[in-house]
Amino acid sequence: MLEEDGKLCYGVYAGVVSSSKDIRTFVEQADLVIMLGTKMTDVNCGIFTADIDQEKILIAKNGYAGSYTECVNDNLDFYRFITGFAQFINPKPVRHNNLKIPPFQIPQTNSVMDQYLRIIEEHITKEHVIVADTGDSCYGSLAMRMKSDNSYFAPLFYNTMGYAVPASVGIQLAMPDKRPVVLVGDGAFQMTGMELSTSLRLGLNPIIIIFNNSGYGMQRVFQDGNFNTLTPWNYTSITKLIGGGIAQKVETVQNFQNTLQNAMQTKDSLFVIEALVPKGDISTGLKTFTDAAKREKTGICPFLENPDHVCSVSSSCGFCRASIWQE
Repeated sequence: MLEEDGKLCYGVYAGVVSSSKDIRTFVEQADLVIMLGTKMTDVNCGIFTADIDQEKILIAKNGYAGSYTECVNDNLDFYRFITGFAQFINPKPVRHNNLKIPPFQIPQTNSVMDQYLRIIEEHITKEHVIVADTGDSCYGSLAMRMKSDNSYFAPLFYNTMGYAVPASVGIQLAMPDKRPVVLVGDGAFQMTGMELSTSLRLGLNPIIIIFNNSGYGMQRVFQDGNFNTLTPWNYTSITKLIGGGIAQKVETVQNFQNTLQNAMQTKDSLFVIEALVPKGDISTGLKTFTDAAKREKTGICPFLENPDHVCSVSSSCGFCRASIWQE
């Protein structure tokens, strides 16, 4: 929603899936956390690791205002609440007036996905809108810094596979001054990628980045099997099929950077990049999410290397203090 290069914007909070540990500390130690239209789902709560004192939460959405457990207004007009709340606030100097989202941090891993996503973040400008499909396209890119308002779209609530390519059509029609950069896995692309034909017919120019990891990469993390295998497509032939556009296949990080630069300079055509990802390679963001999901299913902490040792950070860990682990 917000330009993340702006003042007092500090990133994305979602429990252990947050953009950084500093953001977790900032939110979880706040005097008041106001949730505007927030859906309290497993994903938004970082797989139930959001560790916020319930007495410090105010939830406001259409038809509801109150705490996590008690409704004080079941007939709330959300628009009137937002506009009235904005008038009520009296801005004052705050102790965190130097907050700034850190650069997109790529840890010292061998993940090709991490490197691809780093390059994308480095090249996007105020002109671009990120449209991320579910899986690594989304969870790997959550920490990206957006350069303008309303410039990141993802189907997080239902994790709907196949969202991104058709969504980019509506997004560019609604915001014709923006150029979508679509992040989509090969599995999701095989579901709805033919909507590129609509983009071509309407004269749109999205950049479509297909992360080809030879199957349903996110599902492999939870349970692998033949059901995660896809029939290989010649993805760069999509432009021949629909009768227009440019398509290139890249196999290295350096080639990806050069090709992405070329795509962004080519503004009069839709541009498809097939980026090869080794089977089993996932981003750090997706690994954090899937580790949290595995803990939900097994109760085993993925961050404690030796389960026989006493954890030294349990008092400040959302995993251990979130209510789901205390039942």
